[in-house]
Amino acid sequence: MTIRRLNINEIVPFDYEFDGPIGGQMTDVGRNIGSANIGLNIQTVPPGNFSSRRHRHLFQEEILVVMSGTGLLHHGKERLPVGPGDAVCYLAADPDAHRSRTLARCH
Repeated sequence: MTIRRLNINEIVPFDYEFDGPIGGQMTDVGRNIGSANIGLNIQTVPPGNFSSRRHRHLFQEEILVVMSGTGLLHHGKERLPVGPGDAVCYLAADPDAHRSRTLARCH
């Protein structure tokens, strides 16, 4: 079987946005490297923006790793501050919808 190898710096990021302050820039590593079952995205979200609409997953997990900046996770009615090095796992079939909002970037 051929090994799939890709330098993420070779992937062209794209801008995305939805209604309201939702959006930023995304680099889709999973699809570009040929993954069939694992999604891996790198998102850069400007301060004040949400990373996505409120959503939940029926069949997959989502792991969020904060590389820089600070944010606020919205999970159901909970609000959790996060910063560099924090990792969060949303499990499949979690009944509470989630999304995150960027508060500030680290320099």
